Amino acid sequence: MFDLWLMEELLLHSSVDQNNFFRKSAPLIGYPVDDNGNIITTQDVVEEHTPINEVIKVALGASIRNNIKDVTPLLESMISQLAILEQDDPSGKLKASMGIDFYNKIVPRILDGSLKLKPGHAGIYRLMKHGVNPFRYKLLESGKTIAQEFSVDNLSVDEARQKIIDYFEGNVSLEYNIQTAKVPFSKEANENNTLSDAMIRARTAAFSKEPRGITVLDFDDTLATTKSLVRYTAPDGTTGTLNAEQYASTYEDLQDQGYTFDFSDFNKVVKGKLAPLFNKAMKLQSKFGPKNMFVLTARPPAAQKPIFDFLKANGLNIPLENITGLGNSTSEAKALWMADKVAEGYNDFYFADDALQNVQAVKNMLDQFDVKSKIQQAKVKFSKDMDSSFNKILQDVTGIEAQKRYSQAKARKRGEGKGKFRFFIPPSHEDFSGLLYNFIGKGEKGNKHREFFEQTLIKPLNRAYQELNAAKQSIANDYRALTKQFPDTRKKLTKKTPDGDYYYSDAVRVYLWDKAGFEIPGMSKTDIKELTDLIEQDPKLQSFADAIGKISKQKEGYVEPNEHWETGDIRTDLADATGRVGRKQFFNDFIENADIIFNKENLNKIEAAYGVDFREALEDVLHRTKTGTNRTVGQNKIVNRFLDYLNGSIGATMFFNARSAVLQTLSTVNFLNFGDNNIFKAAARFADQPQFWKDFSMIFNSDTLKQRRAGVAFDVNANEIANAVSKSKQPVRAAIRHLLQIGFLPTQIADSFAISLGGASMYRNRVNTYKSQGLSQKEAEQKAFTDFQAVSEATQQSARPDMISQQQASPLGRMILAFQNTPSQYVRLIKKAGLDLINRRKTPPYTSQAKSDMSNISRIIYYGAVQNLIFYGLQSALFAMMFDDEEQDEEFFKKKRDRVLNGSLDTILRGMGVAGAVVSTIKNTAIKWAEQQGKGWGKEDNALIMEMLQLSPPIGIKARKLSSAEKTYDYNKKVIKEMETFDFDNPVWGAVGNVVEATTNVPLARLHRKVTNLREASNAENEWWQRLAMALGWSQWDVGVENKEVEAVKEQIKKNKKKNKSNTGGFSPKKFKPKTFKRK
Repeated sequence: MFDLWLMEELLLHSSVDQNNFFRKSAPLIGYPVDDNGNIITTQDVVEEHTPINEVIKVALGASIRNNIKDVTPLLESMISQLAILEQDDPSGKLKASMGIDFYNKIVPRILDGSLKLKPGHAGIYRLMKHGVNPFRYKLLESGKTIAQEFSVDNLSVDEARQKIIDYFEGNVSLEYNIQTAKVPFSKEANENNTLSDAMIRARTAAFSKEPRGITVLDFDDTLATTKSLVRYTAPDGTTGTLNAEQYASTYEDLQDQGYTFDFSDFNKVVKGKLAPLFNKAMKLQSKFGPKNMFVLTARPPAAQKPIFDFLKANGLNIPLENITGLGNSTSEAKALWMADKVAEGYNDFYFADDALQNVQAVKNMLDQFDVKSKIQQAKVKFSKDMDSSFNKILQDVTGIEAQKRYSQAKARKRGEGKGKFRFFIPPSHEDFSGLLYNFIGKGEKGNKHREFFEQTLIKPLNRAYQELNAAKQSIANDYRALTKQFPDTRKKLTKKTPDGDYYYSDAVRVYLWDKAGFEIPGMSKTDIKELTDLIEQDPKLQSFADAIGKISKQKEGYVEPNEHWETGDIRTDLADATGRVGRKQFFNDFIENADIIFNKENLNKIEAAYGVDFREALEDVLHRTKTGTNRTVGQNKIVNRFLDYLNGSIGATMFFNARSAVLQTLSTVNFLNFGDNNIFKAAARFADQPQFWKDFSMIFNSDTLKQRRAGVAFDVNANEIANAVSKSKQPVRAAIRHLLQIGFLPTQIADSFAISLGGASMYRNRVNTYKSQGLSQKEAEQKAFTDFQAVSEATQQSARPDMISQQQASPLGRMILAFQNTPSQYVRLIKKAGLDLINRRKTPPYTSQAKSDMSNISRIIYYGAVQNLIFYGLQSALFAMMFDDEEQDEEFFKKKRDRVLNGSLDTILRGMGVAGAVVSTIKNTAIKWAEQQGKGWGKEDNALIMEMLQLSPPIGIKARKLSSAEKTYDYNKKVIKEMETFDFDNPVWGAVGNVVEATTNVPLARLHRKVTNLREASNAENEWWQRLAMALGWSQWDVGVENKEVEAVKEQIKKNKKKNKSNTGGFSPKKFKPKTFKRK
């Protein structure tokens, strides 16, 4: 009885007596630390014990039941105290109870031994359930933070906390957490810990059930535009100024570099004008009053009064105390401030800011709470202005009145016959910018028209591609790091599951889809459960799967499956995260503006002015640009597969094509101009070697070029085939994919090398140009890179849908215009340069008409003649003439020269589209006919047919290979019989290789020639230039090197023939054959 009385007394005093024995004897297990792991001594803390009364109740119950020994592990794990920051427990709720979940979920696991905890660690569950940050508290025994102790320190605060809770509740094992800790992520994958601290504070607030609205608006470029500037002083003493946008985007970087700032001007509102959302703010004030309206600005606190005075003068009466100058330009600062407002009880938010990073940070923050919110990026909403401006442009260019409207039927009647006979690049072969050129007028008006399209369409489009490439590269980097960290799991993904119907990679996808709550087309609940169980029973696989979900960066947790999900894999899902599913978020501005400018009424007017062909070409390129695909054939599998088969010859032709790679480097000069990157200025930048190679490295390793190298994005046909077969599990189609990806490697590297080499000088010179115009260093670099990207896309091969014409994307174009991507872009550049010259427009970035004219003239000369002559001269090995000491045959030289000139003309013609390709083919067929007529008995029977088949390069390639195989066999029939079958020099292998290559797209002939070339390149008997040329990909025939083995056999056959002839008295037995009779 005494024992029970004692326990009851202890229980009675435990909740009121701070000197209670249990309180004093509870071990201290940890303390708060800062981001650097140092103990926090500058903030108020409270010693938070495990609720002692509950500990005593457990002990009392055990005493009554006489099973103290059984509950000892529970008691040991419960008794502890931790120094808690007062901000983490402002209401004091932590000391109230361990919580019902603890007794229902955790206690049974401790008692049955399935959960083994260190002394005092049971209280950690209570802390996590309450929202305490596991990164902020270090444990005395291990010296680790709570997050580190449970191997979740690579996760965000929220995720780490939840994983600890899951471990306590038995949802995950410690091994799972350990495996998850190995997962490396890029910075974007985890939310900032600071934001999570604000969320913890906000969660302690008692929300009112009644709606409580709040409006929070940025000031600069949201409510007002001003000339206020922040003055800075760099570490080297140089000074300058930043506007509000520049300050917001560069503040942290510059401060880290040691810059100091003077806000005396920024504290004022200098030459303020009303910005886009001021009128909306006035309407909100009229409807709800200004009491709950706030201004939140990155400006210093001293700007509060000038902002107040400016707003009041314009009729917006936001209270002075509601204007907050943070003096901090980071997005986290605004997110923290918003979280504090949640803590104050606001539950219906409207937030607007011009900076996208602020919009995203605030959205991420408010998404954590049960509050209503509308987040808007403040930008000029000029829907009506855009529509009106475009109609005025059409009036200037076409003469059709701006207010004029056409029905679809009338538009067709008015546009009938217009644009039908455009031969030099018809609308169907224009790219997007080429089509826009039709809306640009003459002279200064034309310059303004161009600026309109630059601001509304071209710049948003280029920005979208930059952001898309960055997002793709981020996912690629994370995925690469993850698979490197989990090599065994990566191998397991390709293995079949126990039932033999699925792969483990399918199981990972099904697990993520099920976790996200998606319906999985075609799968039964039984199959779904079996696959998810496979993942959940394997900690490594589950950690890997959860990491994949995080890498996808999807709000739901993973990419939603479509009905064809079985043809894909994890890689295609991650591609969909920025493609099928996620592309629209990057292109939203472009899509919105394009939909306004090219609305149905305006498209009718365009058709009336330019014809139906023009409208169809415009609608086609807009659709492909919005969706991100050049494959418009639809669901016709037979047509698609046939075209894929034909164009598969591209993969065989480009398989480790070193000559193509060498020729690719010629494009490095495409970045030269007659302005800020003329040959002298480019040379000066190259002379500054440290800066030049720094810029070269930056460009080569940029997201843009990494994405070009990641696939075959520089060739439209190859790109589309690779994308199509990447979703196939058929071995043959998968082989084609690898063929394209691996075989294009030399050309990819040369492509990036040429772009970086030529672009480095152009980029640095353009940075200097923009800095001289008053831009800051960072803004100049951003604009210069955008310009570099635009030039590289326009002058290099590109598979961007806006760079591909309606003809190129069509089934017919894919057959006829294969390999004509770059020629098409060059001819378009020639046309644009000519139009700007004729119409007296200034081509950006030139502000002088003279410089613009010089640049356009040089562009026409270079792309129209010089580059083609160099390219075809090298391709035809014309350079060989310079290295041969012997006098060359004049006829041979003439043939080479004619071939170069004809090839240059063909480039121009084929660059004009399908009609030009037809003209080119007719011309070449006529030339071939004339050649054959001059040959007499030596003419080839199929020469004209072969030439006509060149209308379609893929078909022509296959036909040439088969014809070459036949000729090789016929011409070397005797040699083939004399030589050993498996002799590598036996011509039969050249013939077999061509047949295999033509029929299957497997590059056997190219591989044979590659080995032969490399062997001859290492043969010291050949001239040095011949060896170099063959190593770089030119054939033995191109440089005049004979196969000595084959020639020796031919010579022996001749000798044998002479010998046989002399032995038969001058008659060869082979000439006399027994007479044969045909059956009637």
